[in-house]
Amino acid sequence: MAGFILSGLAMYFLLSTLFKSGKLAFIGSLIYIYVPVRAVEVYVRGSLGEFLAMIFFPLLFLFTYRIIKNIGKYNILWFGLALSGIFLTHNLMSIAMAPFLTAWIVYWSLMEKRRDALKKIGLGLLIGLGSSAFYVVPLILEKSYVHLESMTGGYFGYQQHFVSLYQLFI
Repeated sequence: MAGFILSGLAMYFLLSTLFKSGKLAFIGSLIYIYVPVRAVEVYVRGSLGEFLAMIFFPLLFLFTYRIIKNIGKYNILWFGLALSGIFLTHNLMSIAMAPFLTAWIVYWSLMEKRRDALKKIGLGLLIGLGSSAFYVVPLILEKSYVHLESMTGGYFGYQQHFVSLYQLFI
């Protein structure tokens, strides 16, 4: 329950900062909470880590936006803590989200002509990596001892869960 509430609040803060409208932010956060994939994560797959990672997506976008726009004082710290949160809840989601966050940062940095903000975001990245280092460093150093093929092969392979065009139409 707390995951739904916290992710809704995080999305509300992001959208209210971007659009300056409480109504749009409220509607957007409701959509973010009630999108069907969220129910599948919780009630079908039972993927608590993936579900909780959804709290940190809007926060990462919000705090990078606030750093670039130079709004507020502690955004670098909050960005680092949000980054640490996503590393600790579901590290694969952080990899999947990284290109979108990078594009967001590049876009707003170019729009605002604030290249100095990239140093602040880099500092936030160091804070995030530092505060989650107890998990991230062993993950990187001991990856040769983990058999990931059992997590992606056989039944768990994504190819097993998509129908072919022939199956779809005939």
